[in-house]
Amino acid sequence: MIYVIRIRSESVTTATDIYSLGVILYELLSGHRPFEMQEGDLKEIYKAVIELDPPPSALVKTTSKSLKKITDAKTEVKQSENIANLSTIVQNFDNRTESNKFRHTLPSKVNLSSQSLRGDLDNIVLKALRKETERRYSSAENFSEDIRRHQEGLPVTARPNTFSYRTGKFIKRNKASVFAGFLIFLAIIGGIVATLWQARVAQSERAKAERRFNDVRNLANSFLFKLSPKIEKLPGSTEAREELVKLALEYLDSLSQEASDDLELQRELAAAYEKVGDVQGNPSSPNIGDFKGAAESYEKAQSIRRKLLEKEPNNLEEQGRLAHNLMIMGSINLNGGDSVKAEENYNEGVAISNKILEKDPKNFEVRTNLASLIFRQGLIQFFQTKYDKAQEYYNRSYEIYKTLNAEKPDDYKTKQNVASTLLYIGEAIGWAGDVKTATDKMQQSIDVLAPLAKEHPNDNILRRELMLAYLKKGEHLNDLKDKKQETLENFDKSLAMAEQTLEQDPQNFQAKRDKVLIYQYRSLALDDVETIKNYNKSIGILNELRTEDPNNKMITYDMGTAYFYLAQNYLKVKDYKVSLETYQKAVEKAQEYLLKDPAHTASKNLVAQSIYGKANCYWYIAEQKNDNDIWKQSLEAYRESLEKLKQLDKEGKLREADRPTIEEISGYIAEIEAKFK
Repeated sequence: MIYVIRIRSESVTTATDIYSLGVILYELLSGHRPFEMQEGDLKEIYKAVIELDPPPSALVKTTSKSLKKITDAKTEVKQSENIANLSTIVQNFDNRTESNKFRHTLPSKVNLSSQSLRGDLDNIVLKALRKETERRYSSAENFSEDIRRHQEGLPVTARPNTFSYRTGKFIKRNKASVFAGFLIFLAIIGGIVATLWQARVAQSERAKAERRFNDVRNLANSFLFKLSPKIEKLPGSTEAREELVKLALEYLDSLSQEASDDLELQRELAAAYEKVGDVQGNPSSPNIGDFKGAAESYEKAQSIRRKLLEKEPNNLEEQGRLAHNLMIMGSINLNGGDSVKAEENYNEGVAISNKILEKDPKNFEVRTNLASLIFRQGLIQFFQTKYDKAQEYYNRSYEIYKTLNAEKPDDYKTKQNVASTLLYIGEAIGWAGDVKTATDKMQQSIDVLAPLAKEHPNDNILRRELMLAYLKKGEHLNDLKDKKQETLENFDKSLAMAEQTLEQDPQNFQAKRDKVLIYQYRSLALDDVETIKNYNKSIGILNELRTEDPNNKMITYDMGTAYFYLAQNYLKVKDYKVSLETYQKAVEKAQEYLLKDPAHTASKNLVAQSIYGKANCYWYIAEQKNDNDIWKQSLEAYRESLEKLKQLDKEGKLREADRPTIEEISGYIAEIEAKFK
């Protein structure tokens, strides 16, 4: 039975045919007519047609349990060759059914379930049965096309064209491809998750490493910049500072292998290496006497600073740090016996400082560093016995320090620098021959340093400067015949300060060397027996220092001078054989030093003077034994000494005080030659 009910005077049109086809499809799919339950009552069926939209799946779902086997079966689409007798079956359809009884269409070929009908088929049927004719399919072809699309798994026009609907249809059509894609997607997701997890683990490990790195960094900085300054000036701190150096170097070597692009860290490393170098062997501060280690540490720092300036060529602060590094490096080289390299360091440091001051002329720190560099250039001249030239450098340095002191009168370090420079000006004047002016200058220096040392009793650097002032003044007073008592008083003050430092800090290398110098100079004012004892003590200390640091060439020079003065005293007491042996030791030590620093004038002069001493010993022995062979040895020694002194004179490095020696030696040579004639 086909429902043809005119709604709102609806005429029979294509829409009516579509509706009829929808009713047929409804019954084909569900085994029921849409409004089968209302067919016995025209009023009810009219109402149902107008108000109800029962989908086929809903009706199938309510079928009796006795037909469950049929209705729950999967839908099987009948092939065209199997429906040849469809017209006959349709003709006999009414004969096989009774009204209001469930019946099924083509049970052997089309199996139905509510699940198989729900979705596209429900919507296709309901669209064909729309109450509003304009919402039905516009033609049978469109109706047929939607059914075809459903069969092929394509989206149908009866359903809203949503993304989820299209996606679902696509997945059903391409299960294998979608499954493969899904597996790939899972693999990608798994890879991303694994990568993120590994990144998180790496980040966690990196964070731990950074924390450890920063801990090491902070610890190294604490050692060097917080702890070390507090103990470096304290008496008895050498052993602790030596241990600190070992620990700090371990940390620094560890840090230097990482973060090469971290400029701030590189700056910290350079400063740290310099601090270690100060403890190892900076001649300007208390140190443990490891001059080779100090040079290595400062070279590491210098290398870092030069690389930093390649990246930041206009960084004035970093330029200033390099200039300061060059100043200390020069002092280390000078004490290590390489005066040529030391002079190169000082000259470069001065050039850098002047370049900075062109852009920042009021920079207090750079001007302080420049004054120190110029002062050290004066030391080079002094050691080359160019005393007038040394005074020029010292005076330039002194004027800068005076200006700085006027700007900061409460800065005791600047005041100390003024007094120290004045001390060395006096020394250069004294070696040039004006002893009276020299000792006056030195006393002016002492008058400033002594009160400062009392105000700052734990400043070992300041105390050592005062000790050197007493020593140098005593050395020059000794040249004045009527000042022996005052000479000894100054030597004794100097010795007492050195011994106090060693008492408090037995491992202090610098204090040991200072004591050697005091013994040597003090011996000049004592009788011969006491002098010999003092020099033997100083040589004993020097041997200890040589064992502690065999690379320290300055100790070699100190030993040469100690042997020279000891030999002179043996000569005074007429122990000619021992004096001769001791002079030879002085020559050997001076020559050993010259291997390291061939331009070292003081060592050249020491060789010449020691050979002159040997010639005198041979003279006295030859007189005692009346032995011509020994006279010949004496003559050869005089000639060799004279030749070396003349070479120094030719180079412009002969001290004025030694010029009369040339005349003396020439006279002795003439006298011996006359004996052989």
